[in-house]
Amino acid sequence: MTLLQYLDMRLYLQEAILVKMDRASMACSLEVRAPFLDYELVEFVMGLPSKLKLKGFTSKYILKKTMENWLPDEVINRPKKGFGVPIAKWVKGPLKELFKDLLSSDRIKREGFLNPENVTTLLQDHLANKKDNRKQLWTLLVWELWVNRYHPTL
Repeated sequence: MTLLQYLDMRLYLQEAILVKMDRASMACSLEVRAPFLDYELVEFVMGLPSKLKLKGFTSKYILKKTMENWLPDEVINRPKKGFGVPIAKWVKGPLKELFKDLLSSDRIKREGFLNPENVTTLLQDHLANKKDNRKQLWTLLVWELWVNRYHPTL
């Protein structure tokens, strides 16, 4: 096992992914199993040569080859899906007024850090379903919360 594999397993998998999966499943009263984390399987896979784990840009190469006869291609080669946060819905729903308040043109002008027209366009386009600006809007919201906390006189 390389140092990078060990760190990935201990920090990312154990401290991030599995914690999120555990919390999400408990919130929905689901029992979740991670069959590929059986310690004997993990030890076996860690001992395999790197060329069987990664071939070019294909990760999980040996797993995908092994499952070719049992799973359809669209399952084996589908893109990764992470633990998404429903920010796009929050902007239009329960946090709509907070976004409108903290990203208001008057506030943005008064602070003088950002271009108020651009911020307004981002928010309006998102609310009108013209464009998905959730990432930019979330970043701006966090920025504004930071400004409120550390520069309350602006």
